[in-house]
Amino acid sequence: MSRFHMFKALSLCLTSCVVAALVIAACAIRLSGDGQAEPPTSLAPSAEPMASRLQQCRTVKFDQQDALAECESLWAKQRQRFLGERSGPSPSPEGATSGWGALPPLPRKDESYLPAGYPAIPAQSE
Repeated sequence: MSRFHMFKALSLCLTSCVVAALVIAACAIRLSGDGQAEPPTSLAPSAEPMASRLQQCRTVKFDQQDALAECESLWAKQRQRFLGERSGPSPSPEGATSGWGALPPLPRKDESYLPAGYPAIPAQSE
């Protein structure tokens, strides 16, 4: 083996060892920490009674019908609170004339491509 090939093999081996050492060091630094991480906010005890009751609802089984019904009402209240929904039935699209649920009127469908003999599609106002 010539000196050039020996030098090339030795440099490749040393480079591999250095890269491996850097990877191991990076992993060791990442894994070593305080060890005292803060608990997630969802696991921390809450002062709000609804949040603690919702936390208990996560463990309710299907067999516990009374607790399940109470949890469903709590989830509905929480959903309304989060989304800002109004209580009661939602307005239908036909009756929506103002507000965020208002829909602009749709243009009449172009029926010029239909072959003769097909009945026209009635407009919604008809």
